Amino acid sequence: SQSARNSWISLATELSFQNRIGDSIKISGLALYQKFNGNLNTLGLPPIPAPVALQGTTAVASAINTLTTDAGGAASTFRLDIEELSAPVIGTSYAIFATPALSPGIQNYKKYLRLIQTVTSAEIGGPVVLSEAYQDRFGIPLAGRRVGVEVLPINATTGEAGVAVSADALVQLV
Repeated sequence: SQSARNSWISLATELSFQNRIGDSIKISGLALYQKFNGNLNTLGLPPIPAPVALQGTTAVASAINTLTTDAGGAASTFRLDIEELSAPVIGTSYAIFATPALSPGIQNYKKYLRLIQTVTSAEIGGPVVLSEAYQDRFGIPLAGRRVGVEVLPINATTGEAGVAVSADALVQLV
């Protein structure tokens, strides 16, 4: 509706984002609608027609805790520590992206990241085990290869995204 369009336009004038080179920019109401609803789509949620009051997201830190494969290449373990750095914001979910097993020399792995799993804030209480989700997407990684991970907090109510946190590690043989 036109009132929903006007709401997105109004909210867009209040917000600013950083472009690729770090400049602060304004985006259109349509771009904001697409950005927030694209984030909700990542979580598998339906779009919201009109913006709701912004709530923010929980700030996170992540690190790969364990990334191993056995000698026969029949199984692997992939655990990720997600530490919530701020007071939890109700509705925060996390989109977890990972790369296939890459050459250990590849340092810039962003273009290889693919969504493998989403978890809610309620599911964060210790290491998140990603072995099954990773193997379903990429298979069992070979020892000595590099795997990158990115955690993106998304507010499931508003569609806002927080700051993505990345980590990478070499697959260890056990």
